[in-house]
Amino acid sequence: MILCKGISNTNWKTPVKQLLVMVFFLILPACSVTKGKENPKAPILKLLLSVSEGPCAAKCSQYSADFYSGQKLVYRGHYRMPVLGSWSYFIPPKLANDLLAEAHKLKLSELPDSLPSDNGEQRILLRFQLPNGKLKSVSAGNRSGPPAFQQFVKMLRKEVTEMVSDQEGEKIR
Repeated sequence: MILCKGISNTNWKTPVKQLLVMVFFLILPACSVTKGKENPKAPILKLLLSVSEGPCAAKCSQYSADFYSGQKLVYRGHYRMPVLGSWSYFIPPKLANDLLAEAHKLKLSELPDSLPSDNGEQRILLRFQLPNGKLKSVSAGNRSGPPAFQQFVKMLRKEVTEMVSDQEGEKIR
């Protein structure tokens, strides 16, 4: 009680004490610790292109691959792929942009978001960036999708398979 009584009796109206209190409250925010990102200089990666081949009634390869700006591929091999697990790879500087250009050349953006598939057929989800920056998603069967869709997915599967087979990736936990 004596401590509280002493504080309450303190005259805070003297100019020196007012100045000290003001300085204290001005310096206090500068001393605070802010929780920031791990690496503030790391570039922000944008998803440019993504493919995911899911399960089917037969023995189909299952994987997903996400191509990002900044020369990065995030790969997840699930079944019947040369590399299993989650991995990160560096890709050639122009690869993701060239693949994206090919998707636009094949006019895949004109396809509906979902196409019908046969019973038991493997579903493939393809996402890619449109010129306006938004992502377009197209889901179709591996055999019943339009020829341009099938051609593009086949090319992507070949690129991804070669990439993960030929180079050492970084394991993602």
